[in-house]
Amino acid sequence: MKTTNVCPRSRCARTTPKCSCGAAKLSTLRGEPGRTVVLEFPTMAAAQAFYDSWQYRRARNAREGAAVMNMFIVQGM
Repeated sequence: MKTTNVCPRSRCARTTPKCSCGAAKLSTLRGEPGRTVVLEFPTMAAAQAFYDSWQYRRARNAREGAAVMNMFIVQGM
């Protein structure tokens, strides 16, 4: 199993949502492993509002063309 850094502590300290920091065990069953970051919001609406915020839009724009990314909002985890 490979250990993956989920979220650097310095970055987590500055986020609005709850971000579980540390490392997690990763066992790849199929495909290429990538970085996974899990952010916890009180509601789906709060998650959407974070995504739509000007602060996060700045990060999205800076990342544009530099990374391939998939993002999901999952309720009830």
